[in-house]
Amino acid sequence: MKEYKIEIAFVENGIPQTFIFNKACSTLDELKEAFLKRFGNIKDAPNSVLRDKSKVKDLTREATTIEEWMQSVNLKTRWTLNIKTLGY
Repeated sequence: MKEYKIEIAFVENGIPQTFIFNKACSTLDELKEAFLKRFGNIKDAPNSVLRDKSKVKDLTREATTIEEWMQSVNLKTRWTLNIKTLGY
């Protein structure tokens, strides 16, 4: 089981807004499921950013690796996703 640190952010009026959470998961599917549960609770964002939420969810479901997941979200939406493995 690995510990992951997930940072999801957007920029509002030049100020970055970042949401960070840690999760211990053994598979990528568990990590994606945990991310989607937390990501669904984000409500305090501009409408232009919130419109991209469904696209982020779709990209998350389609991703087969963490690198592909981060790259697709970062390039195709207004959100920035960064996932780090903590520990060993």
